[in-house]
Amino acid sequence: MESIKRNTKITVISCFLWGVLAHGMTMFNKFSSFDDVESLFGAGTTYSLGRWMLSIINVFSKKIYGSTQYSVPVYNVALSILFIALTLLFIIDLLKIQNKWSIFAICGIGVTFPVITGIFGYMFTAPFYAFGFLLAAGGVWLVYAYEKWYTYVIGMLILACSVGVYQAVIPLIVSLMLLKLFTLTLDADITIARIWKKIAGSILVCCGFMGIYFGINSLVLKLLHTSLSGYKGINNFGLTSPLGYFKRVLYAYTEFFNPTNHVQTNMYPFSLRIFYYILLCFLILLMGKQFLVMWKKDKAHAVLGAVGFLFIPLSTNLIYVMCDASAVSSLMLYGQIVIFLWFVVLLEKISCKQVKLTSCVYKCGIALIGMMCVLYVRFDNICYLKAAFVQEQTLDYYERLVTRIQSCEGYSENMKVLYIGEFDMSGEEFPTIPEFECIYLNPYMNSDIMVKNYAWKTSLKLWVGFAPELAELEEIRNTDAIDDMNCYPSDGSIVVIDDIVVVKFAENK
Repeated sequence: MESIKRNTKITVISCFLWGVLAHGMTMFNKFSSFDDVESLFGAGTTYSLGRWMLSIINVFSKKIYGSTQYSVPVYNVALSILFIALTLLFIIDLLKIQNKWSIFAICGIGVTFPVITGIFGYMFTAPFYAFGFLLAAGGVWLVYAYEKWYTYVIGMLILACSVGVYQAVIPLIVSLMLLKLFTLTLDADITIARIWKKIAGSILVCCGFMGIYFGINSLVLKLLHTSLSGYKGINNFGLTSPLGYFKRVLYAYTEFFNPTNHVQTNMYPFSLRIFYYILLCFLILLMGKQFLVMWKKDKAHAVLGAVGFLFIPLSTNLIYVMCDASAVSSLMLYGQIVIFLWFVVLLEKISCKQVKLTSCVYKCGIALIGMMCVLYVRFDNICYLKAAFVQEQTLDYYERLVTRIQSCEGYSENMKVLYIGEFDMSGEEFPTIPEFECIYLNPYMNSDIMVKNYAWKTSLKLWVGFAPELAELEEIRNTDAIDDMNCYPSDGSIVVIDDIVVVKFAENK
């Protein structure tokens, strides 16, 4: 009990310390991506994306709050960090990690990893996703904490609920299970028969929670008379040809050893890429050393441990098998933190002939993770810095647009407004800031993307206070006048035709 209290204290304090350093800028400011603007008072799309548990939690939380949801930064970030701390606490107990510096390092990675930065770009749903991580870790912990049939059943239900919040938790679940099974091979007192029993139980749990998830999802869709959306391949979740699976598995391994640079799924930007390669080399050396130790004690344990180790790339990058690589976003890669967990587990198991050497190896490993955490803190803050400038440029664009609309000849505040070619907005070129061009993390986009999105009219309403009644093209009698108009921002791109303000962004198609 004393150990639990100690670990809880270290975990919570460490998470909030790293959290403020990494995410304080977004915590005490308000940055809104297009999704956040559109879902400022909600939890986003749920049932049509297979996220039935997200809808249940949303309804339940609104009952508790007595109000709708609000995308509030300080509260949502603090609550998210608390959920992440509890997630890591389950993981730390699951893996029997005791060293305070190991816990501090794990908390650093868990909180500063770019996936969390990406989630905070969608502030309205950040606490929900963090709670999904908590359900995932808690479910895995319950499965292995007690060897009872009912804990397996409850664990499967909890894991199914975590997937019902966000399907991208599946790689995290599978990776944690694989790592837990690996830790069993490190204990010579655990028989091979028991390990195989645990492996069989783990496979049963995986099939069980996925079966429960799909069963509830099908039932909910049937009751609501709706279907899954095609967004990000949700309606083809995990489906492809045998050759397709082979290519996806190969891609998962490739991304593990050589992450693609200059894309939103790269979790190791700038010099972090070099440190990641160092960590991989260190990890392989540690595993090699541990394998030799295990081989001398029990060859069967050594072989099982080595096989499990070979599946690290597949489990941590399982999202690339679940869907096509083009559909994977920054928010789907939290399973990759398990790479660091493997590293810490092996660090704590390292044993050299000389005590000083053992201590030196451990300290070097923890220092490596600590340095990566510091670099992640810096990267997270750069993302928020970019968000601040992009948001200012976007709002300035909208304000100039509204000013020109209200300044056009014949304008009256009671007039309807018709936007032509709104999704092909041409016009003002935003200045290129090369230092920000290297930030690809979703949703920290460039200004032109933030301006030209589906929620731009909502942004006009919420941020600029301009929400005129919209007109339809059929209401314009003199359509030839529209053809003669220039495209925004040129002169003659905003005119009053038939008592309707027409704003022409692009030629009508």
